[in-house]
Amino acid sequence: MTCTALRIASLLALTAGIAACGAEGPSVAGSQAASAVESKATPASPSPSASPPAPGGRLAFLRNGELVVLDLETGQESETGVSDVTPLAFVQDSRSVIGLQAIVGNPHALRLVRQPLDGTEAVVLAESVFGSGSLSPDARWMAFGSDGADTTGIVLVALATGEATQLTTGPASALAWSPDSALIAYEGFDPETVQTDLHVVEASTGASRQLTDDEPEDSPFRWTDDGRAILTTSHRGGDGTRLAITVWQVELVDGALTHRPDLEDEVISLDFPAPDGLWAARITPQYSLRIVGDGLGTGTRLGRGDSGTHLTWSPNSAWLVWTAFDEVAGSSDLFMAHAPDGDPIQVTRTPASESHPVWGPARHGF
Repeated sequence: MTCTALRIASLLALTAGIAACGAEGPSVAGSQAASAVESKATPASPSPSASPPAPGGRLAFLRNGELVVLDLETGQESETGVSDVTPLAFVQDSRSVIGLQAIVGNPHALRLVRQPLDGTEAVVLAESVFGSGSLSPDARWMAFGSDGADTTGIVLVALATGEATQLTTGPASALAWSPDSALIAYEGFDPETVQTDLHVVEASTGASRQLTDDEPEDSPFRWTDDGRAILTTSHRGGDGTRLAITVWQVELVDGALTHRPDLEDEVISLDFPAPDGLWAARITPQYSLRIVGDGLGTGTRLGRGDSGTHLTWSPNSAWLVWTAFDEVAGSSDLFMAHAPDGDPIQVTRTPASESHPVWGPARHGF
């Protein structure tokens, strides 16, 4: 049995933290570099499940830049021979991934591709996109924007088929999906007025409209739970400097603005919601990686992270996978924990650096 297969077997046996391979001891995320991962649940945490569901499906990730696929049920790895694609999401049949390629001579944008996992040539979906994409709440779509240097606008990819559709042609960034996956809020730039305002576009038709029209920039970061308004960051109402960040609620019906100072601490942290929205992986301003729920005191602190930590949730929201860097070894490995209160388990341990994990569709409902 391979070293990875032994670690997966430990997951299936739910012996948290025991990722044994030969004489290796129990694993801790990030080793000394992560100050020995803490798995310290707060008093508000729910009691651990006696038998959390075993993970299934596949992980695609980079190992020293090469695309590798790990079957979580068997622990078997498959090398693809692909070294120029960063994976973002699996196409539904698990035979290919949506990914990004670097563009020679253009450091600001990336090429969007569908990469078959058998190593054959990638299919170009868009010649230039900006950012790493935004997954719809129903996990059926990924949307990509443009920084304005290219007129690609918003590109929508159907994960069922891996096909792409052009929604808009103007500069669009900071994409945020509505809770029902019907609308995308985005930061649109008008080169004539030199304004950055809030827009929304229908995912099904490409019809868009502008919600704000003033000098302060509006950058959406999420919708309200009822889908009736969008929350944006701005310097509107601040101290007059562009560095003064305020939060505003913009009503979908008429664009009415409400200042939301109660949410200004929230946007300091980076949140990565689970597919069901119950939990979120949070990288705090103190660079602590946490699983949090409705209350800030809920969940588990997993160890030190940073804004470059790569995260992926299982499709059933039961497991979180992330990258932790070991300064002693000089490489990164993949770690996994059951949400919200599972102990970290090391998934890989190699001299190479693993990064950018993506969890694919799995059998048995995972």
